[in-house]
Amino acid sequence: MTKSQNLESLRTGMYGYIEIWYNNSRIYCKIGFISPNEYEESHWEFRRYEKESS
Repeated sequence: MTKSQNLESLRTGMYGYIEIWYNNSRIYCKIGFISPNEYEESHWEFRRYEKESS
């Protein structure tokens, strides 16, 4: 395997870990013991509601 293939493999693995596992499973106390993805989803849902109410 070449150096560029190793780097691409590392990038792919890191993306998979962060986006697929970490942001879906890991909970944070500072955002109400929910995952980052759940927090982001609730943020955008609130923004849509806020926009529709104005």
